[in-house]
Amino acid sequence: MPFWSDPGLEPKRQYKFLLEFPGNVAGLQSFLVKRADKPKFTVNAVQHDFLNHRFYYPGKLAWDPITLTVVDVAKKSANDGNASLALMEAIRNTGYVPPTKAPNLATAPNDPNAWTLSKDQSVTHGIGDLQIKTLDAKGITVDIWKLKNAFMTSLEFGALDYTVEDLVEITITLQYDWAELTAG
Repeated sequence: MPFWSDPGLEPKRQYKFLLEFPGNVAGLQSFLVKRADKPKFTVNAVQHDFLNHRFYYPGKLAWDPITLTVVDVAKKSANDGNASLALMEAIRNTGYVPPTKAPNLATAPNDPNAWTLSKDQSVTHGIGDLQIKTLDAKGITVDIWKLKNAFMTSLEFGALDYTVEDLVEITITLQYDWAELTAG
């Protein structure tokens, strides 16, 4: 039976969602998110040949990266609302050190961020566990996707162009270990 003939069924709408960044990424608010991919996975097919036949079995399940698009904003009075600065701070918190601030070799062993990007730092001080909430027509949460141990693998700060009036957008690619779907 189609959804339009059953008043109890309501189709989910693409524009009815909220994305909640953990408190680690101060300055990125839900209203800045323009687009978010939902989680997706791939199951590899394992091939087995026997005599003159070929059979396939399900292999490992791998969660594929997703992409988020957020609008870049800047507060006039402070940097706590600047989306670009918030994302750069999240990268620094995960262990990135620019070449101009190379660690002091004498103190570097005591500094957990001095050497390289770290998954532990990415999860606890970077993106971490992200939530994508689907809403119904009344704004009530229908379902929640939780991306576990998410971290940024790509960050594009958009483009500037005198010939258009578009907003500056930031594109974020996230990798995560797995996703959980729960009812709202």
